[in-house]
Amino acid sequence: MLPPVEDAILDNNPRFAELSKRLTTAVLNSNGSTKNDPKAKGRAEVKEQLNSRRLTHLKRTLLLSALSTANPSESAPKPSLRRPRVASTSSTQTAPQPPPTTSSLPPDLLDLLTLLPPLLSSETSLDTKTFTLLLSKPPFTSLPDLLPQLSASVSAALISRATLLSRILNTTTNPSFLHRTISSLPTQASSLLTTLSEKKAALVQARADTTRALIQLLQINTAVLSALVRSLEAKHGNIARSLELRAAEVSVNAMRQEAEVGKMLGQVKEAVYTLETRRALERYAEHLRDAKYRVDEGGRGDEGKERVMREMARVYREMGKQMEEVRGDLERLGRA
Repeated sequence: MLPPVEDAILDNNPRFAELSKRLTTAVLNSNGSTKNDPKAKGRAEVKEQLNSRRLTHLKRTLLLSALSTANPSESAPKPSLRRPRVASTSSTQTAPQPPPTTSSLPPDLLDLLTLLPPLLSSETSLDTKTFTLLLSKPPFTSLPDLLPQLSASVSAALISRATLLSRILNTTTNPSFLHRTISSLPTQASSLLTTLSEKKAALVQARADTTRALIQLLQINTAVLSALVRSLEAKHGNIARSLELRAAEVSVNAMRQEAEVGKMLGQVKEAVYTLETRRALERYAEHLRDAKYRVDEGGRGDEGKERVMREMARVYREMGKQMEEVRGDLERLGRA
């Protein structure tokens, strides 16, 4: 499978994204091979020949395995694994039958079952003279007569192997009907291989999607950590400490100016309210208290009370005017 490319790279490089799309859809296969290969036809022929050779070798291997299994001297049948046998003349399939036992097989057939597997599996080829001499001696001279029984034994061994494989692929099927599913074994095997290939491709795609999602998650995590670092730097960094020191300096200057203004205000009050002014105000206060006492205690008649009240109102107005003038002077001095 072609290696995946990060989405960020494709987004930041539009021309590269276009090239990658063209390569993955029109130029290259999923396994990285080219789609426009001029030698593809020749390779297809070689691949077909290779598949044919593989099929021939597989048939030969199955035949040797069946001969070895059907040989009672090497692999005697077990009671729990009964090798089925299908009658060739019957129009319907019947239940598998057990293979012939050792006592029911002729001696020449037993010799053939013993000699054929090593002879066929031998990697050393015999010359024509030796091979002709070997076939002219027993038990190979009895091969034409024993061929039906030999075929039945080999067929029973093959059907037994196929039944075991069918039992693995069809776990829910009744064991007495497993022989009916033998014919569908190639289709089931092909389906399993196709499903396996699809699952592998889906798994690779899921891994690529997971990798991209992980990269996006790491990018988001990096952005969050960067924002947190900037926030901490803004709160505890050099700029924050500089601003804090400048704010403290401004606060100290404001307190000092407030103290100086309070001191100047006291000096102005002392300059305006001199000793004579304070004494005059005290005399006015005593006069007002006396006038009030006279009104409350010693006033006689309505006319006398009226005169006293008029005098008090006049004195109060004069005192109010003087107080307003003093406040105005203080406010001007404070603003200055």
